[in-house]
Amino acid sequence: MVRSRSVSTLVAVNLLPALYCYVAAKIVGRDSLQLLASVNTTTFLSSRERRQMALFGPVLRRFDLVLFGAESQKRLWRDTYGIGRNGQAVDVLYNGVDLDRFRRDEISPYAIPGWPASRFVIGTVGQFRPEKKQDDIIKALAALRQTGLDVGAILVGDGAERTSVLRTIDAIGLADVVLLAGEVQDVRPYLARMDVFILPSAGVETFSNAALEAMAMARPVVATNIGGMPEMLRDGGGVLFAPGDIPALVQHTKALLLDPELRQKMGQTARRVVEERFSFQAMLAQFRRQVLT
Repeated sequence: MVRSRSVSTLVAVNLLPALYCYVAAKIVGRDSLQLLASVNTTTFLSSRERRQMALFGPVLRRFDLVLFGAESQKRLWRDTYGIGRNGQAVDVLYNGVDLDRFRRDEISPYAIPGWPASRFVIGTVGQFRPEKKQDDIIKALAALRQTGLDVGAILVGDGAERTSVLRTIDAIGLADVVLLAGEVQDVRPYLARMDVFILPSAGVETFSNAALEAMAMARPVVATNIGGMPEMLRDGGGVLFAPGDIPALVQHTKALLLDPELRQKMGQTARRVVEERFSFQAMLAQFRRQVLT
């Protein structure tokens, strides 16, 4: 296919496709192809994945350009795997959001049966995996309710950790104020219902699409200080806390819930930041510049 269509550039999205592209270039002739790779992973949780970098690392070092999802990821991969050393071209391509689709004023909030309209709602969107730490939101919810606030939580997504999260909910006795929405086709009504979006992840996050979509919906973000989150929130729109620091999560969230003006201002800033730096069109324009130059 590469030969018959006179392909000049192969773009690999993450690691296994990068291996395929490298093999294709070896077969066709390396001089006739430009190899680009986009790496979505920041850190590896399993020893098996780390061992695989003995193969993927040397392969990526032979690419003409490697794109990372955040500056922090680019630095980590340079220092750990040598990607970008010795003059190899590397760059950062931030994720982008469709600003027309993710627009708060065009979406009706999801109506939760039996929940009063006055109830504060916190929440998140993501797969139920150990590193996503949805349990931390449940623990924060319990602490917030102990202060007398009527707060509920929406968790959108599904996965292997759902059972563990359910056990935490039942153990604390919060089943009537937590909605496990499961996987949904359209997250926007759920984001619109949240007063505060929380990203409690303890690892893996490079540049969270879920957080970007919440920001585009003018939701203030409370996120862990990992991966590219400091870069995403550099110009405002949210606050950071250390992974697993439940008191800090409670403090930041409570401050936003009790101050409607602060909540609105931070949400408006979040939308502006996405418009200025993280739109889908900006991402496409950046990619074109990186590829064509």
